[in-house]
Amino acid sequence: MKYSQFEKSLTKSTIKPLYILLGTEKFLKDQAMDMLKKKLGEDRFFYKEYTTYENFSAQNLLSDLYSQSLFDERNFIVLKDAGKIFSKLADPLTEYLRSPCSFSTLVMELEKIDQRTKLGKFLKESDFLIECDPLKESTPWSRENELVKWVCHRVENYQKRIKYEAAEMLSDCIGNNLSDLSLQIEKLVVFVKDKKEIMPDDIKAVVQATKKVNIFDFQDAISTKDLKKAMALCDLIFKRYVSTQDGSTLSDHTGISLYLIKMIHKRIKDIWRILISQDTKSLHPYVVTKLKDHCTHFNQENLKEIWRKILESQLEVKFSRTSPSIIIEKLIFFICGITKSQERR
Repeated sequence: MKYSQFEKSLTKSTIKPLYILLGTEKFLKDQAMDMLKKKLGEDRFFYKEYTTYENFSAQNLLSDLYSQSLFDERNFIVLKDAGKIFSKLADPLTEYLRSPCSFSTLVMELEKIDQRTKLGKFLKESDFLIECDPLKESTPWSRENELVKWVCHRVENYQKRIKYEAAEMLSDCIGNNLSDLSLQIEKLVVFVKDKKEIMPDDIKAVVQATKKVNIFDFQDAISTKDLKKAMALCDLIFKRYVSTQDGSTLSDHTGISLYLIKMIHKRIKDIWRILISQDTKSLHPYVVTKLKDHCTHFNQENLKEIWRKILESQLEVKFSRTSPSIIIEKLIFFICGITKSQERR
């Protein structure tokens, strides 16, 4: 089930014998753990945490699950990073689920499940599973995206409301790092004091933009000819900074421009290899599969036109007095505006 479904169902249902926290979003996993502990009552359960080291014993795990505590109402056993020993859990977990204890709950944390196994298929389809994946930042066909909805719900925990536009602004500034978003929400709650609703002006006053722009999103916007998205990402990059593939950070506009030109050139080169030369040996199969749809926007003639424009833009950034950001914007408009039927003049 989705994490949001888990939150709603937990208030109405009894504690299950097993929960699987599946995904890579640590904040949601920690939040789910806190909610389960609160549901049980902080001082009413025996807590034990297993880590999957080499000396992990499935037998000891089962022993804890089937042993009733003398002083607590329930056993709450947590198996961290269970993916490393998932294959070893098939038999003991199947045994436990066949006859689960009424006084024990096992929580397993995994990033992914191997669905090739019988156990993996069963768990993936069960209602024990809670999806803890990063929340989506945008859903173009829907006003309500997952991240903004999460922000609104999080603010309600403080007995306050947030304007939808303010929640959008906050998520746009911070991105989908839930830990950072939660911290900013705490700051906003303190800032607004007795006010019941957080407004866009409060975001402007308190929150500093920290969201990183993913350079691959920028490349995708270029090769799908999504002009609006490409321009928005370009604007964000020049207002903030860009992290290069080698881990360094560029903040000066000339350096940013030359790097963006390099990444645009790389994407156009990959499209040429797939569409024209059909020399894809050096490309990862995922890249080839992904870019095949992008190739429909181009042909040999306009790819050559784009290469000429890329070279012109590079020289212009290095030697002209024109603002580097303006040069990149012109290049984006050229690539996104060029059509298949456009001939060299």
